[in-house]
Amino acid sequence: MHEGSLREIDHKITHPRVDNYLYAMLPERTAVLAEIEKQADERDIPIVGPAVGRLLYQYARLIGAKQIFEMGSAVGYSTIWWAMAVGEGGKVHYTDGSRKNADEARDYFERASVADRIEVHVGDALEVLSERKEQFDVLFCDMPAWHPSVYAREGCSLPTTRYGVAKSPMLREILTSSRSRSRTAPCGRLSNSTRYCTSRRTGTRRSFR
Repeated sequence: MHEGSLREIDHKITHPRVDNYLYAMLPERTAVLAEIEKQADERDIPIVGPAVGRLLYQYARLIGAKQIFEMGSAVGYSTIWWAMAVGEGGKVHYTDGSRKNADEARDYFERASVADRIEVHVGDALEVLSERKEQFDVLFCDMPAWHPSVYAREGCSLPTTRYGVAKSPMLREILTSSRSRSRTAPCGRLSNSTRYCTSRRTGTRRSFR
């Protein structure tokens, strides 16, 4: 993705000067990541971008994540960042409803040498998630219209996670859980602009806008 185009992607979260500083400080990406950024720019494919990709990578490395479930993976840009972070022996679950996206993503995974760390699922991410029994370190949702309360309304419990849910594009961690085995907390709304999560471990309610 070209630098000029990156500046045009304005989500009104940070000041343009901050954006410019962040992108100027980013190290070079791999050839595969750079190609996906270019394709995203030309074809209007939604990706998290290099600054957020680096943040996801650092976050996963910081907590020692080895099992990650991603909801809404498109052509696999963020999936590659997660896969690089989990390292050998780690596993990232890619999900997307488009087989065309999945096939394109598989090609990128092979070329990025991370295919052995990624399990590709084509179909409804919620259905795939409901079938998983293992504990995940991170549940990453890149589906703008989705929220854990939606999953709760389906009569299901979120899978066990160590560190909760990261939500793109706002990337707010809506739950902080302990390193011990605990389930993601129920979430809801206090108002149209505020959501809350209550920790099962501490009973503490956290709100965010």
